[in-house]
Amino acid sequence: MPLEVTEISMIFGGVVALNKVSFSVGAGSIFGLIGPNGAGKTTMFNIIAGVFKPTSGSVLFDGRRLDTESNYLRVKRGISRTFQNIRLFQNMTVLENIVVGMHTKLKSTLLEALMSTPRWKAEEKKAREEAAEFLKTFGLGGRMNDLARSLPYGEQRILEMARALVTGAPVILLDEPAAGLNQVESARLIDLIRMIREKMGRTVLLVEHDMSVVMDVCEYIVVLDHGVKIAEGLPSEIRKNKMVIEAYLGRQYADEAGN
Repeated sequence: MPLEVTEISMIFGGVVALNKVSFSVGAGSIFGLIGPNGAGKTTMFNIIAGVFKPTSGSVLFDGRRLDTESNYLRVKRGISRTFQNIRLFQNMTVLENIVVGMHTKLKSTLLEALMSTPRWKAEEKKAREEAAEFLKTFGLGGRMNDLARSLPYGEQRILEMARALVTGAPVILLDEPAAGLNQVESARLIDLIRMIREKMGRTVLLVEHDMSVVMDVCEYIVVLDHGVKIAEGLPSEIRKNKMVIEAYLGRQYADEAGN
């Protein structure tokens, strides 16, 4: 298992956001983390990504402790993420946004960049060429010289995913990737997530409220409610789980399950 979350608890003041939550994300899987607002999903994401240090418990990546390291080191180790609220460099071009994501892999120092040394120039040139090819994979090859802010909302979502993936991280955390997307854009998103796993060999962990996306693309799902894990299993099992239906999925799934 590349990612092991063990007995994670998070307490903010007197509020228990997560209470001894454990799960394992298998290598090469598409794994969903769902639940109602306030369930603790984003808190868990932020712990895995290094924004928060848990009150107790541990996060292991390939058998090594991750919860004691900075978020920068986690990217170097192989964990990258997107955000629910898009965080692109809006006044930079599409290509420049991707090149920024590649800088964790470059060997030139800051001093070399400031002095524009031959090694820095060669690395920067190569990075821009690789970034251009990478954008073609995501259908953004024709927009690489456009400012990020000029892209339609759905393409901005895709650009943020591409920037997280270009780091080379084997595990990608997608925080509400379908938020604000229409039906056509959501279908494209599902295809991209599958491509990320099948052609790039990445492991995907996503938090998502759009159940049509979750049930279509995820292979395994963990459900949180008020900071507690209430269920886990295959999509077919989750959609029939009475506790999950009552806490989150609602009447539509109750009718399908025959409840």
